[in-house]
Amino acid sequence: MAGNSLPDEIISEILSPALQVPDHKFADIGEESPFAEYAESPSAYLLVCKAWLRVATPLLYNVVVIRSKAQAKALAQALLKNKDLGQFIKRLRVEGGYGAPMRTILQSSPNISDLSISLNIFSSDSTSGLCAGLPLVNPTRLIFQICRKTPANQMVTKLVTTLRNLAPNWDRLSVLKIPSFLYQDELLESLNEMRTIHTLVVPSLFAAAWFFRIFKDSPLRCVQVTEGVSGDLEGFLDNFKGLEAMIRFTKEERAGSNTASSGDLTVAQIGAPSNPEFIPMEAARTEVKEFIWKRILYFALSVPELEEEPESKIPPQLPILLVSKYFNRLALPYYYAHIILTKYGYSSNLVSVVERNPWLGSHIRTIVGELDESYVVESDYSSDDDSEAAQRVRARRDLAAVILSQTTGLEALLSQDVYSPGDTPDRSDGGISWEALEIALETCGSTLQKLATRICAASSPMAPIIFSRFTALKSLVWECKTLFDLDEIPSAALPCLTDLTLAKFHPSFVVALTRMELPSLRTLVLCEHETEPTMDFLRSHGNKVVDLTCSYGEVGTKHIFELCPNIKILGLYLPHPNSPTLKVTTSFVSENVISSTLGKVVLHDSYLHRNPYWETLFLTLNSRCFPSLREIQGNGCQWPTNERDIAKSPWVRWAEILAKKDISLADYTGKKWRVRLKVVK
Repeated sequence: MAGNSLPDEIISEILSPALQVPDHKFADIGEESPFAEYAESPSAYLLVCKAWLRVATPLLYNVVVIRSKAQAKALAQALLKNKDLGQFIKRLRVEGGYGAPMRTILQSSPNISDLSISLNIFSSDSTSGLCAGLPLVNPTRLIFQICRKTPANQMVTKLVTTLRNLAPNWDRLSVLKIPSFLYQDELLESLNEMRTIHTLVVPSLFAAAWFFRIFKDSPLRCVQVTEGVSGDLEGFLDNFKGLEAMIRFTKEERAGSNTASSGDLTVAQIGAPSNPEFIPMEAARTEVKEFIWKRILYFALSVPELEEEPESKIPPQLPILLVSKYFNRLALPYYYAHIILTKYGYSSNLVSVVERNPWLGSHIRTIVGELDESYVVESDYSSDDDSEAAQRVRARRDLAAVILSQTTGLEALLSQDVYSPGDTPDRSDGGISWEALEIALETCGSTLQKLATRICAASSPMAPIIFSRFTALKSLVWECKTLFDLDEIPSAALPCLTDLTLAKFHPSFVVALTRMELPSLRTLVLCEHETEPTMDFLRSHGNKVVDLTCSYGEVGTKHIFELCPNIKILGLYLPHPNSPTLKVTTSFVSENVISSTLGKVVLHDSYLHRNPYWETLFLTLNSRCFPSLREIQGNGCQWPTNERDIAKSPWVRWAEILAKKDISLADYTGKKWRVRLKVVK
């Protein structure tokens, strides 16, 4: 009801954060536009109701960013129909030439104060409208967008000539932002003719020195450098008299960064302590102090982040342990809770730590890295060397066994190099010893939830009964060629297993799994080509699988949807683009293969765009065969960021083909393509 509507001032306060464009994005001079995004347009807010349309229109038009000919044409038409809209435009960013409509836009926008112009213009992109419209504006701030390899063509030359000729008429120009590689001295000298520029914004100190020589006669008050500096600053500036007093280092927030800019930070003024000898919680009981400090250190050492993602990028942790012996004692269990072995020798270092401090082993929750014998060889000893040093080295050759014998609370043992269907078959067979795996079963079989590491094959057939000890295992990547004795198979083994990857295995392992119940199985990855044991496995457990990843050939020849009728996500690893197996792609849709549950397909292939058969597939894909299919993700897809590349990209073409079938195409990050505005010829 009208009586319950909010005042326009309050609606404006609500909508402003959603519609405003941060200045660091508008003024970005990086080689890739910060506006190369594929999210919902802010103009959607205007469609909510008439009150929002009335209030949001000036906010939306305050900053205008033009990235395509279609946008320029649509904006020009809107400004012609409604003369008032142009009055709202204060900042204009143009990322191309975009033809005749640019004259209409500039002519209809008399209040432009900030103008950002691109010199990254290709020969097919006309600058005639831009050149005709620039004399009609008089900005106070000018920003140049340019890349290292600026196109040299008639359109760029025409634009630079126009800027050089009209620069003396821009008597309000006071702020100039220039990339380091703007090699247009004549243009800059023309901009300096009016002697009105008082602020230069440049990326580096060397750029500041280079451009200062051109503008030293201007009434410069400030030269802002947006990147850090290293080396002898004073010695460098001694060669440029007058520059040192003007330099201001202002770390600029980059587009996409989550770091707050310096202007957004409030520094608290902390006075001198009333009691310099004050000790926090001095009167508290020891157990209370330790509990509080442990909780603080738990977060300071980024334990929650590492629990969620063991390979998260975190700040250095060692300095916290070096604060005091008290901190060292309390923080040590958190420091070793999640271990990443990234370099040669880290495994032997970890052995030394757990041998000196056996109590630490129970605090280790995650180990990421290789624990094989390649990390053990410190010196070469002959087999008949009975010296104390030789015996010590031989005793420590199986590092994994030593470490795993101490980790009674281990939850994840992961390799950084996990086998996938796209890997070459001649991959090394190294890994932890079978004896080390058996030790892990004894010490942490009841706590281990994730196992994904290479395991050396046992020297003799093993009994599958060992898997009954993995009572908590949820995720298993099996890369081991051990032969299993199939006489006695525990049907109730692996009760919690939800994610299974069959990387490299002996067929007997799959036979053993087939005879198990595996009640929790939901996700399956098949890395090797189809074999009869794997097909038997799918016949037994395929109805439980909702997320399946395999090589393409298995889908085309084995009717995977019949074996796994409840698949919701299907991942396909594809052969090389020149492989003849890809020519059977069309059988994926031409056969009567129907899945009513399939909702997403993930294509694991970086060469997909080179194969013409996929366009045939997307064109002929019958959505009635897959009524729930809503997304196809290409892990080799990266969306183009400018109009020229968009026009050439097969991914964009395929996305628009699939969009007509109500199916989205996503890139490797999961970002879906949004159909862009087009010029109707």
